[in-house]
Amino acid sequence: MLPPARAVSGNMFRKDAAYIIVGGLTGLGWACVQFLVAYGAGHAVCFSRRKPSQENLKNINDLESSSSCNVVSEQVDVTRYDSVENGFKSVNNRFPCAEIKGVIFGAAILSDAIIESMDNVKFATALSPKVRGAWNLHLITRDLNLDYVVIHSLFPAYMVIKENRIMGLGIRSKMV
Repeated sequence: MLPPARAVSGNMFRKDAAYIIVGGLTGLGWACVQFLVAYGAGHAVCFSRRKPSQENLKNINDLESSSSCNVVSEQVDVTRYDSVENGFKSVNNRFPCAEIKGVIFGAAILSDAIIESMDNVKFATALSPKVRGAWNLHLITRDLNLDYVVIHSLFPAYMVIKENRIMGLGIRSKMV
């Protein structure tokens, strides 16, 4: 049984630590980056399979300019172990004095289709970032002394409901 949670006052995150946010360039992932910065993180590293857009780079620059946190992006495909391993090596090389102390995981790939019409490839494409990505992160981080591991998703993403559409982050009802 877990001990009861206690309220935290002050900074929840460490200035001398790095935190990895998988899927951190947009949406809920970017909100997590902003939360980390607001509550004291020293280094926030966004893992994304894509290079950051000009808008992403501007957002990163604006956030860095308004805080004492280093915010960077690494191109990492969490479905590939070697890519995750290289991403972690890059973080350690970039911030050699900052121990990795947390991972926030929200990777997803949009695969919008009616479930009944999805073949195995489309279904695997939608779930691979969550399943394979989480496993690869587990393998890389299992010997680290992490303070935080947060995996976020919407439960309905994995429910099979007739006439609904599955996406990497959730389901969307077919409009009738």
